[in-house]
Amino acid sequence: TPTVHAVGGTGGIVDALHFDVQTGAGTYNAAYKMMLKWSVDGGLTWKGHRELSLGKRGQIKKVRTRRLGRFGEQGIIFWISISDPGVRGITEIAARVRPLTT
Repeated sequence: TPTVHAVGGTGGIVDALHFDVQTGAGTYNAAYKMMLKWSVDGGLTWKGHRELSLGKRGQIKKVRTRRLGRFGEQGIIFWISISDPGVRGITEIAARVRPLTT
């Protein structure tokens, strides 16, 4: 994703991320996963490595994860990959971020 900054540019705390994901029409009736990791240093290092369930193929799924931690003035970048081999789409991403107070 592009770099996300908190209002005011002082850094923030990511309380939650919400995704609306459409799984593809893959060839297997498997439970697909979204893999999520994030960087708070401009992409030099990555942490998190969460696996989020997307359900079966051909569904629209609301996915949520919480407590992703804090980031500084540099912002936070999210890296998303999906195990579904078919066509899919992420139709919405929303973040609940609290700005850090000085």
